[in-house]
Amino acid sequence: RKKTEIELSKFANKDSLTNIYNRRKIEELCENELKRSERYNSALSLIFFDLNDFKLINDLLGHHKGDDVLIKIADVVSNNIRSTDYFGRWGGDEFLIVLPHTDILQTEKIIKVLEKKINEINFKLKEKLPVSCSFGLCQYEKSDTLDSLLKKADLSMYTIKNKYKKTKSIIA
Repeated sequence: RKKTEIELSKFANKDSLTNIYNRRKIEELCENELKRSERYNSALSLIFFDLNDFKLINDLLGHHKGDDVLIKIADVVSNNIRSTDYFGRWGGDEFLIVLPHTDILQTEKIIKVLEKKINEINFKLKEKLPVSCSFGLCQYEKSDTLDSLLKKADLSMYTIKNKYKKTKSIIA
């Protein structure tokens, strides 16, 4: 019975592809940390990120290769954040990292580490398609709700993604 309960909990809380938290669970954890930050007046930051040109990988190489890319990125991120941080798949190629007791400057440092580690991954793609991510970040402020915090992180990510698109079109 215990084994069954553990398995059911895993199915309810984990993303089946990447084995990190699913959207429902990461949202719940984020809400809990937001309440804790509010109560104890402690720092809380979020990183929201997705893959640049992920559709191209799926279209040119197939969804199986796209899945491999997602799995490798999830593994690298999982292994390069603190055990007190929470990491989940928001949906598709979007991910959320919840960083308790972390201010915006510390979050920027974490992003630099993650970018470096992701750039070092050998994705073993036949086509030499670049794999990179756009990282958005935000820090909790007194007036924030879960919704406003997630919107700030999302907006930050899309600001970075738009810069990536402009830079890419200039280079091409």
